[in-house]
This record gives sequence, C-alpha cells and structure tokens, in this order.
Amino acid sequence: MTASFPGYFFMDIFGLVKEKIDDFSRESIEISPGYLFNQAETLKKIDFYYGSQFITGTHDREGFKKFFFNINKSRVNTAKKATDLDTKDIRVIAEEGQSFYPAWFFEKELRQFMKEEKFGVLLNEIVSKAPRYGSVVIKDVDGKPQIVLLRNLVNDQTVNSIKSSSHVIERHLYKISEFRELGQKKGWDNVEETVALYEKMGQAEILMAEFYGFVPEKELGKKPKSEKMVKTMFLLTGVEFYNPTPKNNEEVIKPFILFKQEIDEWPYRDWHWDKEEGRWLGVGVVEDLFGNQESVNELNNLLRKSLYWSSKKLFQTKDQTAPRNLFTEAENGSVFQVRDGINPVSMEERNLPQYNLEFQRLERNSDQRAFTFEVNTGESLPSGTPFRLGAILANAVNSYYAFQRENLGMFIKEIIEDFIIPGFIKKKNKAHVLSFEGESDELEKIAGMITNHLLQQSIQDFYTRFGRFPTVSEYLEEQAIVTQKVLNKGRIYLEIPEKFYKDLKYRIDIVITGEQIDLPSQIETLTNLLTLLGNNPGILQDPQTKIILEKILNKAGENPIGIINALQKNMFQAGGLPQLPQLASQTQPSSFNVPTGGGAI
Repeated sequence: MTASFPGYFFMDIFGLVKEKIDDFSRESIEISPGYLFNQAETLKKIDFYYGSQFITGTHDREGFKKFFFNINKSRVNTAKKATDLDTKDIRVIAEEGQSFYPAWFFEKELRQFMKEEKFGVLLNEIVSKAPRYGSVVIKDVDGKPQIVLLRNLVNDQTVNSIKSSSHVIERHLYKISEFRELGQKKGWDNVEETVALYEKMGQAEILMAEFYGFVPEKELGKKPKSEKMVKTMFLLTGVEFYNPTPKNNEEVIKPFILFKQEIDEWPYRDWHWDKEEGRWLGVGVVEDLFGNQESVNELNNLLRKSLYWSSKKLFQTKDQTAPRNLFTEAENGSVFQVRDGINPVSMEERNLPQYNLEFQRLERNSDQRAFTFEVNTGESLPSGTPFRLGAILANAVNSYYAFQRENLGMFIKEIIEDFIIPGFIKKKNKAHVLSFEGESDELEKIAGMITNHLLQQSIQDFYTRFGRFPTVSEYLEEQAIVTQKVLNKGRIYLEIPEKFYKDLKYRIDIVITGEQIDLPSQIETLTNLLTLLGNNPGILQDPQTKIILEKILNKAGENPIGIINALQKNMFQAGGLPQLPQLASQTQPSSFNVPTGGGAI
C-alpha cells in the first residue's frame, strides 16, 4: 500500500511529535499538591528493581559493593500463577432465545483459530506483565492482537484509559536492513530517503514514531481547506533530528512521512492491575514494594558491612614493644612477654536480633501489600497458626485473586470481541468443513446429535410403512445400528454454510473464568435435573420439555448437547424408554432399514 501524498509535511506534525516525546520523559504530573509522578521514570525504576539493579550504581560512597536483595520478583511470580488464564477458560454460550448449536461450533472453531494465532502465548504475556508493570496494553496489528512494550509508549499520563488519550505515540527501533525489508513489504514512502538520512547521521538503527492523534483534515490531502480535526495515524522517521530553527549555519534536517491515514479509533486496549486516581499507569507489585525494596536493600547492605567489620580480629595494648601484627608475627603456641596485656578489641555485632526483627516486619508488610501469604505460595504456615486463621487468610487471598481474574477476564473478552472475532469471521465467512475426529467427547456429542436426528427420521419412516411406532427393543436395535454407522470411521464432517457466523456476535456470550456463572446455582441446577430425570425417566421424549432443559443447561454454563445425549443414551441402554404407542398393524420388522447417510448441517 503506497500513499499518494508528498514526502514532506508541515513541520508542525514533526514538532508536535518531538515535543510530546520530549515532554513525556522530562515533565511530571501533579496527582495531588506536592505528589509528582513521571510515567517514564516509574517504568525505568520498575525494570531496574525487577532485574535486581540499583539506579544509583553498584557501589556506595565508601567503595563497598551493594547487593540487591530482591523481594518483588517472587511475589510477581505468585501473582502470575494466581491469575493465570488459558484458552480452555474461554467458553461460548448462546444468548437468550438463540440456538446453542452455532455457539458450540463457533467455540470449537474459535479455539482452533486462537491456537493457530498463538493467542495462548499472548495470554501468558498479559498475566506476566500486568502484576509487574501495573498495566498492559494490547494493540490490533493487522487483525492480530499484540502486546505493547510500555517503555516505548508515549501517551497522556493523566487519562483513565488509553482510548481517552489525546495522542498515543509508539516508538519502534529497527536495524537498517530490517527497516528496508519491512518498508518495502508495507509499501511505505521515503524508505530509501530515510536510510540515507540515518546513514548520513552515523546511526546504525532507525527510530520510527507511530503517531495517533488529531490533526486538521486538510493535512491528509483530501480536503485542502478543511480545518476539521480528525483522528489520524502517521508513521514518521527522523523526528529526533528535527530542527526548525537551525543556528550557527546548521543544516536543516527534514524528517520523513512514511504513511498517513484517517482512522476511527486508536487500535489500543488497556488493563490495569490496580488503579490510582490522577494517573494512567496502574500500580503493580513492583511499584507497590518500592519503599520496602529500598529498606530491605539498605538493611541488607548495612548488615553485610557490619559483618565485614565484626569478622576482623583486632587487638590493643599500651606496650610499644608488642608485635605490630599477630597474624604475621605470631605462630601457634607463641608466648609474648609484654609490660601490658594484649587485649582483643570488641568488634562483634550486637544488633543482629534487631536486624532480623526489621527483616521480618518488612516481609510481613510486603506479603500484605502483594497478597502473597503462605496459603498461596505453597509454604507451610507458621507453627501454632490456628486452623481458622489459615482458612480466613486463604479466603481473603482467593477472593482478591478471583477479583483480579474476573477483571482480567472482562479485558480478554474485550480483546476477543474487538480484535479476534473480526479476523476469525473474515477467515470463516466462506463455506467450509468442520471436522470432528478421534475419540474425543466432541465426536460423541456430534454423533449423538446426528444419531437422534436420524432416529427421528427412522421413526417417521417406520410409522409411514407399518402404521405403528416401534417397540423399545426395535428402537434400541436401530439406535445401535445408526450409532455404529455414524462412528464407524471415527470422523464426522459438517459443512458450515457461507456467512454462518456473520451475525453470531449478537447471538453469543463469551464467558472467561466463569465470572458470569454462579457455581452454586449451577450445581443446584444439575442436581435438580438429576432428581427430575430419576422420577420421570421418559421426560426427554417430550420435545418441548427437552428444549426447556437444554436452555436451562446452557444458561447454567453447561453444554446441553453432550449431557442430553448422554442421558438419552443411558436411559435407552437401561431399558428406561417408555413403551411407544402401538397401532393396528402387527407386522414386526427386524430392522428399520433406514439409511444413515446425512447431508450438511
């Protein structure tokens, strides 16, 4: 795709982007009077602390090497484990009044599509980055969601959501060969001119700024006189060299536009581990432990220096004739004749209990801040902990992470609906074949559905030919024959018609982590169903009753296809099918002799 606009643009756009980038790194926002916050500095500090690095260097003013006693990484890992999500947690249920069969097929194909697109890898990245940085940003890149590196992002630091930001700038750094290859593939303008500029400036890497913001419509080249502000996307290079007012005969550097277009919205979605009013960046585990991390490091290094001195053996005496160094002048068994005694200098550390107490206080406070108690880290509870207290802690921790998983699930649902499903429907919009194979539960479910459909046809044909309904034994015999033919090859193909999923997003609900399903109610529903079927074994033969039961199971979050089919199958095998009505004809066929072939569903 090649743009049809000139390579150079008004310097305003370059000045705007350069100003936003410079201000973002340099300026802080005031959340409350006296409380300043800088997003770039906070992210840098998070990276340093998570990587066990000191911002102020590796040695203190006295020349001692500083050691980093990392207390945040293990707690981040605990949070990752407690909020982990997988594609198997994503379920599709039919909306009110809609058939659950399309939703079932949709779920099967969507899971396969997400597997091909490596959506599970993205889920792992989300649960890894969220507790670490406090925020996660997902971007729609040509129909595929990708995670954004926060340190490369420039946005309004004061907004609540990135969709509300007046501008978003994402910085990309490319090797020259990578940039040339990508530019040619995408059809960008001024690729070679950009390469020449960076080679001239002695740069081995090219910085590209991907800018989303509001500009006058005339700058897009469509309406030369329109001052209407519209949402746009620009790809710019050379912004860091921009100098609109050169001094001392400096050369004027003109940045380049690679591509520009009008857009409907920013292609970003964000989720925050914990929010704080007045700032966009969420609060993660690492930032929440900034103070504790610094206190632990200070204590640890003070203790090491104290032990360094206490490990030395020093002696004192008033006798000037005494040896100057006992390590070099004394041997085992030496006897010294001195006018005054040689006495050891007291160097032992006497504050070890206080150090240990302070470490314990910081550990407890860190656990409270990060919700990383023994009940979710796998450690044994302290000796003497009452069972009830352990249960209370477990409930508190589980409730906290269940809340985080619920919020994360709603965010993942938004990503699926906005970024995944459009690409999925576009790919699956044409007629195609859906296969069920192997010995999976899905094969049994679809086979049961087809078998029931074919058996209903067989009963109608039987009644037309013989003037009566089949007996239970005849029905069971025909069911075995039909089931065997359906499952004989271990594979079933269904033809999905064209545009089958086109409007499905309005007929399904995506459930993640089960936050929309009340587990006690679900158990109660299944228990009541079991009691009902036990008291009325033939109830499933009533079509209206069967439809109602299917809807109840669907709303409870259970797949009704497999349960209803299994119940019917077990009832038939147990002889629980009620006697079918007998008509006048006495002809007793040995088999229905109805073909088991079937068309597409």
